[in-house]
Amino acid sequence: MERRGHHPDHLILTPGDAEQLADFMEQRADRRGTAVEDIDRGAFMTPYELKLAPLPCWQHLPTAAVRKKVAQMVAEIEEEAAAEREKRGTEPLGMENIRGQDPLRRPVKSQRSPKPLCHAASREMRKRTSQHAQAL
Repeated sequence: MERRGHHPDHLILTPGDAEQLADFMEQRADRRGTAVEDIDRGAFMTPYELKLAPLPCWQHLPTAAVRKKVAQMVAEIEEEAAAEREKRGTEPLGMENIRGQDPLRRPVKSQRSPKPLCHAASREMRKRTSQHAQAL
């Protein structure tokens, strides 16, 4: 998302959202043709208690000052990201485009190189090994 305020609130989970998450999983299963009865609602729900504390260097500050510092940091990060996007000439995808993507589709261009035919200590050894493999 372009800015913190553009984050869809429904993706921020609270303890009471377990049922909504289960409903979402059932809808996805239904679209994929999986039997809804096969989904164990408790299999992906584990409650955790999360205790937040200020950074040690900010412990002496009041809560309002810590929030202000965090907001300033977030604003700086957003400004840097906006400048980088402007430099590259790109725009964020946006919520609708992200939702419209098929999560199982392979990328058009992979960021990974193909796996090597063999691992070797030197380029010469790799070349001899691949020549030997081609001769077979």
